[in-house]
Amino acid sequence: MSRHDIRLRRKIMTSRRIEGYKDYQGLMQKHKRTGILRRTIKFILFLAGLLLVVYLLFILT
Repeated sequence: MSRHDIRLRRKIMTSRRIEGYKDYQGLMQKHKRTGILRRTIKFILFLAGLLLVVYLLFILT
């Protein structure tokens, strides 16, 4: 089986995949929640990195 065939098989809509799209409103709410969580984690990591850089500059001077 070639890569192309595998990609086509992955995109086939099964009854399980269709179930996820029946509750589109719920799916969009879940997407928003995960997006907010990802942005929050990125912000916290950015802030921690920034604080680390400031701390290292403070120690070196």
